[in-house]
Amino acid sequence: MIEKHVIIKFMEYYAPYRIENNPVPPRKLMEIPLSDPDLRLVAHEVDFKRAKNEQIGMELAAKEILNNLLKWLDTGKGVYAGALFAVLGALAGYELSQAILETIGAMNDSWIFVNMELRAESSKMEEDFMFGDFITDEFISIYLTAADETTPPTTKLIRLAETCAADIHRGKYWETPYNEMLNITPKEVVKVFSHKFDKMFATFTRFPHERPMAFACAAQEALKQFGQVMPKEEALSFMTEFGWRTAHIMEYGKE
Repeated sequence: MIEKHVIIKFMEYYAPYRIENNPVPPRKLMEIPLSDPDLRLVAHEVDFKRAKNEQIGMELAAKEILNNLLKWLDTGKGVYAGALFAVLGALAGYELSQAILETIGAMNDSWIFVNMELRAESSKMEEDFMFGDFITDEFISIYLTAADETTPPTTKLIRLAETCAADIHRGKYWETPYNEMLNITPKEVVKVFSHKFDKMFATFTRFPHERPMAFACAAQEALKQFGQVMPKEEALSFMTEFGWRTAHIMEYGKE
């Protein structure tokens, strides 16, 4: 299952182009930013297949994401499931926040920030974050896709929201004290992995929503593969804790 809610909302609010006086922008494919002719050919083939399967880009990207992460996170003794789901969550959240910012910038129209009722806040570390129900709704769609469920974890998200709101004012937004077994923070995940998938996304995806949803789809498949190693609820906790924090980032502060 790929949650449809996020696709509809992204097309309504995030499409790179908007017709004047039309609240619903047209669905226009983004340009293929590839110089490699072979990759451009693959990208055009994917576009051709979209007519029959609009989710083809997300599905292909999800396979690449999971295969690569399983290789990169292999310690020689295997892959720690908690690390895999933390990375998938952090990158899904980060791609969600970047998709919002990227599309607002592409539209060159600040009204969308207000229209979505987003607000910006700064931490003591000189980092900027954005908050709002719209981000929560979109993150729920990512969660539901990963979990292959239809009922959102309302209690868990309320707890995360309260924790994050308190942490941002203490300058500890990126810390993850809830699980000491995982020696990595959401910020470190973003720094290490956020650019490793650029060429792959340029090949398979065309709409802003497809990048975060590709990570959600990869998590859905990972849950099937790691189901006997880590309970589903625990795996989703890793994903949610890391993803919730990166889903709100606007700009990193000074190191």
